[in-house]
Amino acid sequence: MRVLEIIWGETEMQLILDIVTASKSLDDYLIGEFYKAHVQQYLKRPVYWLLQSPKRTYSVYVFHERMTPDTLPCCEVASTWAVR
Repeated sequence: MRVLEIIWGETEMQLILDIVTASKSLDDYLIGEFYKAHVQQYLKRPVYWLLQSPKRTYSVYVFHERMTPDTLPCCEVASTWAVR
């Protein structure tokens, strides 16, 4: 979000986020509505993949065109840090 703040300023950035997220928190929007809309927009072939732990205590979006052999192991390690 720092990039948005630098480009548009704090007030404009917040206005953009409020419009996009319907004034919900960014976390709630990304976990809920974003992925559903994204899948629908890309006709069930999303470019962002939502990976979650079995109990959904950790979630990460992965841009499939930028995945490397290290992507999933890095997500796994990050998930162990997040639950601590």
